[in-house]
Amino acid sequence: MKIKVDFSDLFACAKEMGATIVKENMISSPNASHGLSREEWAPIKKEIDLNEIGSTQGLLRFIDERGVDQQVLLYIEDHGWSIEDAIYDIKKRRKFHVADCSTLQKKRGDGTFERYVMTNDFSNQFSITGMEKKSVKVELQVCKNCLKSLNYKNYSCNLDVFNKFSISEFFATYSSFFASLPSRFSGEDDGSYTDDWKIISAKYRASKNYSCEYCAVDLSKNKHLLHTHHKSGVKTDNNLYNLQALCIDCHRKQAHHGHLFVHHEDMVTINNLRRNQGQLKQDNWREVFKFADAALHGLLAKCEHDRCIKPVVAYEMLGGSDEIIAELELAWPKSKNCIVINDNHARVARSQGWHVWTMIEAMDDFLNFKVSVNLGAPPRAR
Repeated sequence: MKIKVDFSDLFACAKEMGATIVKENMISSPNASHGLSREEWAPIKKEIDLNEIGSTQGLLRFIDERGVDQQVLLYIEDHGWSIEDAIYDIKKRRKFHVADCSTLQKKRGDGTFERYVMTNDFSNQFSITGMEKKSVKVELQVCKNCLKSLNYKNYSCNLDVFNKFSISEFFATYSSFFASLPSRFSGEDDGSYTDDWKIISAKYRASKNYSCEYCAVDLSKNKHLLHTHHKSGVKTDNNLYNLQALCIDCHRKQAHHGHLFVHHEDMVTINNLRRNQGQLKQDNWREVFKFADAALHGLLAKCEHDRCIKPVVAYEMLGGSDEIIAELELAWPKSKNCIVINDNHARVARSQGWHVWTMIEAMDDFLNFKVSVNLGAPPRAR
């Protein structure tokens, strides 16, 4: 495995002291969130039949020619005779899909033949065509059934999520479910920072002993997982009162930061450190949301609303010699129910007699899930 090391803090401080940095023959991470080499994200846009698309945790996915799972969305390019209306009225345009929702399931079940375009473009600029019309670039709206199936941002209680939907924010929310992420990760310089930002950020994080100022996790041995956040959102305001050291998980949960991508492995690392350092306190639902992966917030919102027993976040399953044999994202130890992202850990949990649910299984069969969690009754066959 090729190792990528983040020398950005060292280079920034050396540059401030007047040193010339020579990077020949050195492979360094382009971004603070990288630790190990991972599959690169690749842009996709192609026509595809509905049956060629799979799903991961209810999210649409496509396995590319490298064998890498990529999160995608689907839309129908051909608007037929309604193209004229569609060009001038967004409500007359076909919706795009981000989940394997009831609409797609019905079309698949009915054998409805429609050619979809699959893409992972975040721009919300879609090419549509129609009778005797050349391709036109327009914005489309997301399918409401997709939002409902995932309870994205607690959509069931906040219908305005539809109007404020952002493709990049949606993909980032569920980034834990996919190994391949876009090249822009959380913490990356996108050109809107000041020229000396890397130096300022390195100094500030060092001044806070590489600890998150929100959850208090100590990342002195995992410095690449700590960012410097601009509280006001103005990236050129580097006054100390506007800066805050945040772990990548707390950073992406700040207002207007839902577009930041975080790998599942990094979430596991942070929660392990929080637990070992005594920070992983979960006395109420607010703290459950604070520490849980953002990809699971839709399910958690439904659990809280429907009065499910509060789960344990980042539960460690121990073997006979007290060794850790599996990490469970959400666990209800008394009833032995859990939500697991990693397939290998899911298999271990099942071998230990636990009822293992994926996020989408729990959402689709929520009543059965709730009974199993709250009462410990074995779930009906799914």
